[in-house]
Amino acid sequence: MPKNITTIIRSQIDSDNKQIKPEQKSSKPSSDYILIMLDLFEALARLFQGQCKAQGLEIKEEDGKYTQTFQTWCRKLYEADITKDEMRAGIKHLEESCRDAVRTGNEVWPPGYAGFIGHCRAQKERYHFLKRLPPPTLSLEERKKRMNELRGKFGL
Repeated sequence: MPKNITTIIRSQIDSDNKQIKPEQKSSKPSSDYILIMLDLFEALARLFQGQCKAQGLEIKEEDGKYTQTFQTWCRKLYEADITKDEMRAGIKHLEESCRDAVRTGNEVWPPGYAGFIGHCRAQKERYHFLKRLPPPTLSLEERKKRMNELRGKFGL
């Protein structure tokens, strides 16, 4: 007996509803991610020394439990999908900011979790255009000739 269109559509909808949904990311960071975060907080402590403690960027409380700040950082960076490589880039960007601050006479404090996410992603955005220069279109002889012309213009 042939099926009518309504029966076919209903069976398709039922099979679509029964399909396994893609695995969703856990709402809690794994223990591996927490180890990465411990490394991050240690790097921040080395970079900013006493300023981290003054801002409450500590890992554990006196009773040995993780601080609320540490837990928030873990959760927020995990939710933002910040990878270990991005964290390294964020620390590198912070180091550059500290060096720039010394030259300009400004004071730099450790960022909050949102600011750190910005540092992690700023490195990508900042240098994405420097990946590779296009190959030269002029021959070696043409480049030498153009260089000599430019030197002549500038009296070099």
